[in-house]
Amino acid sequence: MADTTSDSTLDKLKVYAFPAVLGLLNLVLTNQIKDAATEIKETRKDIIELNSTVQVQKVVVDYLNQRVTNLETAKKEAGDTHAKMDGRLNSLEQRAAIYDEYMSSHKTK
Repeated sequence: MADTTSDSTLDKLKVYAFPAVLGLLNLVLTNQIKDAATEIKETRKDIIELNSTVQVQKVVVDYLNQRVTNLETAKKEAGDTHAKMDGRLNSLEQRAAIYDEYMSSHKTK
């Protein structure tokens, strides 16, 4: 009779304990899945933000490269213009010096 009572108690324990263990396992796994999903969403958000930042930085770098190129071109053009102006100024100074020398040597007394 003792065997039947222990078998009956064991069967009752199996009937109640097995679903309870499965329910507990279900809660633990569901919680882990929710945490993983939240982490994935946060990582996705961070990746999107980082991608946007990288794209903005790329546009800024492209703009700065174009600006440097434009400034180098303008510097070259300004150098050419200044060289031409210096040439003309030297030419005018030489003409004025020649004219002054001519005028001073041919003064009417």
